[in-house]
Amino acid sequence: MDLERIAVAGYQFKNWSGTYQCEPELFFIPETIDEIREILYLAKTEKKRIRVVGCGNSPSDLCCSSDYMISMERFSNILYIDRQQCLVTVQAGIHLDRLNKLLEENELALPVLGSISESALAGVISVGTHGTGYQTGIIADYVVAMRLITPSGDIISCSKESGTQHNDVFNSVLCGLGALGIILEVTIRCEPKFFLHQLTYPSRLDYVLDRLDENVESCDHFRFLYFPHTDYVSVSITNKVKGAFLNLYKSEQPYEITDQYGVDLVNQYRLHSERDMLQKIFDWIIKYGVGYHLLQFAYWLSTYAPAIVPTINRLAFWLLYSSNQVQMDISYKVFNFECLFAQHVNEWSIPRNKTSQVLRELKAAIDHGGLYAHFPIEVRFVQPSSIYLAPSYGRDSTYINIISYRPYGRHVDHTDYWNRYEEIMKRNGGRPHWAKNHRETAVDLVRMYPHFRYWAHIRKRLDPNRLFFNSYLDRIFSTFPTSTIATSDHNESKMFANVQGGDDRPINRFLTNRHTPHIYKLRMSTTPEYARASDDDDQRSESTKRVKKKLSCTSDNKCQVDLIVPNDNNNCDMNKSSDNPNNRDKQCGHTSPSSSSSDQGHSAKIPAVTVSNTATIPIIQLAHDDNDDEKDVCDERRPLFVTPPPITEEEMLDGCLGADGFLYEKSLLFEHEPVHGVSATGGSAIAAVSIQDKPLSYHRVNSSEILYEKKRRKVKFVSKYLLGDVVGEGSYSKVKEVLDTETLERRAAKIMKKKRLRKIPNGEQNVQREIQLLRKLNHENLVKLYDVIYDDVKEKMYIIMEYCVAVLQELLDSVPTTKRLPIHQAHGYFVQLVNGLEYLHSQGIIHKDIKPGNLLLSNGGVIKITDLGVSEMLDRFQQDDMISTSQGSPAFQPPEIADGRAKFSGFKVDIWASGVTLFNITTGKYPFQGDNIYRLYDNISKADLIIPAEMDYLLSDLVRAMLCKEPDERISIQQIKQHDWVRKKHPRIEQPVRIPCKPGGDELRSMSVLPYLWQLHNGSCGDELAVYDDDEEFEYATVSASDTTEWSNSRMNELTVNSFVSNASRTSKQSRASTISTNLASLFKLHKSKSARSQSTGFEALTRTNRFLNCLGLRSSHK
Repeated sequence: MDLERIAVAGYQFKNWSGTYQCEPELFFIPETIDEIREILYLAKTEKKRIRVVGCGNSPSDLCCSSDYMISMERFSNILYIDRQQCLVTVQAGIHLDRLNKLLEENELALPVLGSISESALAGVISVGTHGTGYQTGIIADYVVAMRLITPSGDIISCSKESGTQHNDVFNSVLCGLGALGIILEVTIRCEPKFFLHQLTYPSRLDYVLDRLDENVESCDHFRFLYFPHTDYVSVSITNKVKGAFLNLYKSEQPYEITDQYGVDLVNQYRLHSERDMLQKIFDWIIKYGVGYHLLQFAYWLSTYAPAIVPTINRLAFWLLYSSNQVQMDISYKVFNFECLFAQHVNEWSIPRNKTSQVLRELKAAIDHGGLYAHFPIEVRFVQPSSIYLAPSYGRDSTYINIISYRPYGRHVDHTDYWNRYEEIMKRNGGRPHWAKNHRETAVDLVRMYPHFRYWAHIRKRLDPNRLFFNSYLDRIFSTFPTSTIATSDHNESKMFANVQGGDDRPINRFLTNRHTPHIYKLRMSTTPEYARASDDDDQRSESTKRVKKKLSCTSDNKCQVDLIVPNDNNNCDMNKSSDNPNNRDKQCGHTSPSSSSSDQGHSAKIPAVTVSNTATIPIIQLAHDDNDDEKDVCDERRPLFVTPPPITEEEMLDGCLGADGFLYEKSLLFEHEPVHGVSATGGSAIAAVSIQDKPLSYHRVNSSEILYEKKRRKVKFVSKYLLGDVVGEGSYSKVKEVLDTETLERRAAKIMKKKRLRKIPNGEQNVQREIQLLRKLNHENLVKLYDVIYDDVKEKMYIIMEYCVAVLQELLDSVPTTKRLPIHQAHGYFVQLVNGLEYLHSQGIIHKDIKPGNLLLSNGGVIKITDLGVSEMLDRFQQDDMISTSQGSPAFQPPEIADGRAKFSGFKVDIWASGVTLFNITTGKYPFQGDNIYRLYDNISKADLIIPAEMDYLLSDLVRAMLCKEPDERISIQQIKQHDWVRKKHPRIEQPVRIPCKPGGDELRSMSVLPYLWQLHNGSCGDELAVYDDDEEFEYATVSASDTTEWSNSRMNELTVNSFVSNASRTSKQSRASTISTNLASLFKLHKSKSARSQSTGFEALTRTNRFLNCLGLRSSHK
């Protein structure tokens, strides 16, 4: 399966608030489950990690990854609707705003929503998104069933019903942070469509807190906003509206219906709906002009004068919240809440009975602790949840949410505020909201969540290699306690027994003991039965017995596996019934959890069962992988990859056969189920099984092991260009070498498919922008555009550009130790980069992605700046160079972008990136580094620049000037050109780094078009072209990159397939024949002199050329 179709490289992700951003190596948008399986397999083989992202509304780094990211936006359909039961099954990638409208069309509605609906359903149930209502749970509480795919590629169906299979997985995946698998489908319980009436009125904090329980239980949904530095709150009471009310309103009869607060519902709604246009305009000005734009400007001013924050809060309350407001509409429009502009958010859940105490403590801390807190502090209420990691687990809960705005993207220091808030929350039994900016680790979470250890146990079982981890989850599990995992009644039917003992480190003895790199996988289709053992996977005792397996293979690829469990008590029969389950367990050699000894670390014995029967397993697939790093363990229900035949008995003894038919290592999952038969020795029997009806999940073959047949070369023309081999390939395009048949000049064709570009944000626009810019630009240090060809039938685009032999990054990578260039060579390249950049800036163009990977090298060693797809052209009437978007590589981004500033100087962005490039090519390192993108940006923003001691003084002075953190103090292009290091002539002390060989040892960077040219006249002029001989390719096709310059001045009018069969005059044909023959003959003579071949080589080349022309009705005049 081709993943390139759904993969995007260079994608930049930023969450809604702009607090976190990342650039994953690949961003996938799968359409099918099989594509997801392929992504999982690719990530495991490439040792990458995966995160699934929805709409990016979380203010934390929960979904960020520098490896792979997956968007489930194409899994967004409704699969089934049961109106009688009010159940809806949907694909997990559906967004709530779309789901709300679809449910409305089917007379249904979600029981509760959070503040926003621009979120994916899978993300909402994975982080515990909630609304408010003392009889309302979090959204995940209304999920009744789901399907998810695990890292092994298996699909698990689980439901809420207790006692069902995978019920423990169900309660772990909900609020599971996306760490157990990828949710595919969700069945959620809804309600018949309903309307809500909301009354919002001002009050005082003490008044609300004194009557809190009465207020909370007086309506369906109660919420209030507290304004720090004041005594004021804005209270919202929301109730469901029955159908009779709507009928009254529609009938326009003079009825009067009031709610418990004396509000005339009918007339209020009529007045709200029938307001004139002037009133609506005035409301818009108050809501957005004042409540958004003016407020943001005021908070921006407070970054320079924090003391005005209390005044802003008071003014905001009086202007926006000091009067009664009424809203009545369909439920989802009332549930949603305007979140204003970008912000940091921290939210915790506390027991509801501590709400008054906590809010009064928080108010005192703000008023007397020297803190400046933005409004509002939002307070909501939910009922207890049964989900393991729900912050409201097991108790009536109050969620208290604080924020710190980022006006115009400007960071506001809130460290003291956050610390004081979290201190109060922890002291009062608080638990953090998973999607917000908390800083807790496993040590804290174990104390907060009663089932956190068990959840971690389930997570480890499904994802032992942490495939779905990222920096957020690494932070949580960085200090996990080492005590025994707690036992839960949910997993008594699935227990674990250690087979080999040892620690939890993943081991693959087969990969370390064998010299051959090939990997084979064996799989059965049915489930053999096993006895029950202990569930304690962390604590391993010496009494645990070892399961032995013997494997013998025959010549027809049939293998037999014998499983033998040492018999501690031959008189024990697992089929023997007993009134007391504990007694039965004791008879069979192990202790149940309820009757275990006081020693917490004791591990029970494996039941006394002898299994000595043969299972036949045909080997149907050989899966080769030179770099396989599958180091799985049995208790995680993951396959073990064993080595190729002959597989010795000793090797098989290091593995174990799992209940699902996979070969495993270390420990084994046992199922407590009836045994369907007993062998003559008293052991259970395992029937012979076949694999043929259950295919393998993945089929992997190493390319080096494939035997290739000689491939017939297909000659392809695009307009006048003869296509050669692929010289480069990206996520949505590939580059082929081409020959201009009019000029015989070497070119490069960037080939893109429009359907792939459409899957990339602004993909087509970026390409068109690059084409427009290249057409108007002309400079020796910019890659030159020659032609653009559109194929409307195949929807392909060919961009014909100047051919370059290498990328600057290739030169750096070719130096294995230092990864740097000699100073004189780096100086030459840098001067050319500055010249090209100066020209771009003079044209009002900001490149935004300067780095060695975007600097090409021509035949003569000239630097060519390329990749203008993300560049930005300034408006001709613009007074400065300020821009607001950035799309470059993270390591080359300046502090103003790392800080999240709303606007910054575009020219200074390019200068910073050029400074990083200079630092990189002269030292082999980056000036600022980090093990993830967030630490990298933090170091760029705050860390001091460290100059290596061996760096020249003048060079270090230039680097410091270019990498100045303040853009206004950063050196300009003109100052760079006048710098002493740039103007200095550097002696050639070291040998320059040469362009590395092509794969296969091609030192000359040969011209790949020639074999195709030979194909046209290799002994045949008919439609069936001769198969090209690889020996001839070696002899004639090695024309180096520099050779083209010696014959590129030769011109001819046309050299295409169509020209040879045209009805042109004999004279013009004869003229073309002479030109073609002359140029080709001189080309091969040139190659002959360079390769020191025999004199007959050039003559043979000329003979072949003349024969080719004669076949086409042309006669060469060349002798």
